[in-house]
Amino acid sequence: MSSDRSRRKSRRIRGAVLALAGLCVLMVTATAVATGTTSLITLTGTSYAFDVAFSPDGTTAYATEEGSNKVSVIDVATRSVVTTIANPSGTYMNTPRGVAATADRVFVVSANNGYVGVISRATHTYENRILMPGSIIGDSEIKTIVIDPAAPRAYVLRRSPPPPASGNSNGSLTALDTGTLAVGGTATGLVGANDVALSVDGATAYVASLAGGVTAIDTATMTVDPARTITVAGASFLAVAADPRGQYLYAYRDVDDGSLWPYADQLQVIDIATRAIVHTVQVLDGEVWNEIVVSPDGRRTFLSSQWGGSTSPYGTLAEFDTTVPAAAVHTATFPAATAFGLGVSGDGAHVYTALNTSTGRVMALTMAAPGAPTQATATAGVESATVSWTAPTSDGGAPILSYTVTAVEDPTKSCTAQATLPNPPAATCTVTGLTAGTSYTFTVVARNGAGAGSASAASNAVTPTGANTSGAAAAPAPGSGASGAETPVRRSSLRVMSATGAGRDVVVRLRVSGPGRITVRGTVSGAGSQRIAVCARSAVVRRAGTATVICPLNRRGRALLAESARTVRLAVAFTPRAGVTRTAVRVVRLAAIASARPEPVTG
Repeated sequence: MSSDRSRRKSRRIRGAVLALAGLCVLMVTATAVATGTTSLITLTGTSYAFDVAFSPDGTTAYATEEGSNKVSVIDVATRSVVTTIANPSGTYMNTPRGVAATADRVFVVSANNGYVGVISRATHTYENRILMPGSIIGDSEIKTIVIDPAAPRAYVLRRSPPPPASGNSNGSLTALDTGTLAVGGTATGLVGANDVALSVDGATAYVASLAGGVTAIDTATMTVDPARTITVAGASFLAVAADPRGQYLYAYRDVDDGSLWPYADQLQVIDIATRAIVHTVQVLDGEVWNEIVVSPDGRRTFLSSQWGGSTSPYGTLAEFDTTVPAAAVHTATFPAATAFGLGVSGDGAHVYTALNTSTGRVMALTMAAPGAPTQATATAGVESATVSWTAPTSDGGAPILSYTVTAVEDPTKSCTAQATLPNPPAATCTVTGLTAGTSYTFTVVARNGAGAGSASAASNAVTPTGANTSGAAAAPAPGSGASGAETPVRRSSLRVMSATGAGRDVVVRLRVSGPGRITVRGTVSGAGSQRIAVCARSAVVRRAGTATVICPLNRRGRALLAESARTVRLAVAFTPRAGVTRTAVRVVRLAAIASARPEPVTG
């Protein structure tokens, strides 16, 4: 794509938007994206929004306002601006564009002079600024920042404005430590650099090139990796996003056929392993697409457009089903607006689009709760039942994060199957602690980031067996009579032998004095004296001896460990069938989920 075309688009977009803004009221058409609802968030600045990003826990979003030199802080639950962060000096953070957030900081790219501003999430004030290598006052090509959630690292892209054929190869990608704020290596000479995405393992940064293809950067050495670079002759790639499943890249290809409108623009799906384009999707004619984001399960791709063309003068947000690449499955349009930056929350329940209007605004797409699971089927076990089901026909537009199975006759008896995104949760779960000889039915509820859906129809009725029922008998516990009848435990005991972190689970090994129930509950420190529950699990033991209980982290626990290592307090209890309940407390230090290193007990 030529330099004249790129800059002509930018000038035409901004001029037309400002002219139309006084004549039209900004609105979203009746056509909804996905199955959620759209709403508008009005920012406090007087200029258009440029980019938007979510905090790792999904509670807060941050929108940059390029012309007003401000960053708006948005409460995701209420979809309202809670505060605005102004440029502290009036100069060094002018023209904020790209934005990204870690657990404790927000990083804002200043397109005016090449600084990256650092904002404290606790105080919502600027705490530092870092000058990118090679920056000069008036540099307008620093645009994008992406963060590696698995390491304290960010990558800042310097665009290489077209035409690359004239020798303009000043595009670069710089590494930045988000903890120490130290500048790392820089990959230079990136001809046509225009956007960047990070592989799921953080090992490769992919730079969309106006000169053709996607340039791969080895993030360990910050050098171009020819073996992973994808070259497409004659192509002009404006935007790129990476599949969280690690299989594909999604690239927007700008096709200039020589006419002003329409352009035969394309969304291209590239297989990372083979570097081949495996699918090409024709996007709406006349669209000038700006940014791509992918849902955390990799099933949906969202594109924002800068302009709708002569026949459709609107900004557009379009959704594509990446499991079956085809034309956009849903779109929403914005009269008198340009859709710029995009952000998707970590649970996929919210997609925010920065809109270029005379007053800064953000369009919020909030997904719906999932539908009801179907075909719930129960199978009896020893004081338990295993329930399986079929996923809902609609996930509400966001990944299903968990299924909860509940006994209709005793709602205190339940189990939960958790997702490990991008993988969905299992469609089976075992409810324990049931009473032998009692009939039970079960319902299943699916939950995504938008909330819980409706319960399934009740399963078939099953009757769990007892521990010593013929055909399902456990070996007699030590101290039991010759007939196998249990001798009551008069002096129960509990000894926790070890507790470790293994990936997304807490594993507890303990010794008990006889048959009964073990419960494990893990919490971490919250605000003040508050404790945040991160795991809970119970298990039935049949005899005295050693038992292992695996306590899987819940969604909150996984979100916290995605931010940093945590100290988890484990409350362990053993309730024997006869005797006194015994308790113990242990403390285990869990590494961040990305590293998944087992950690020893520290208390």
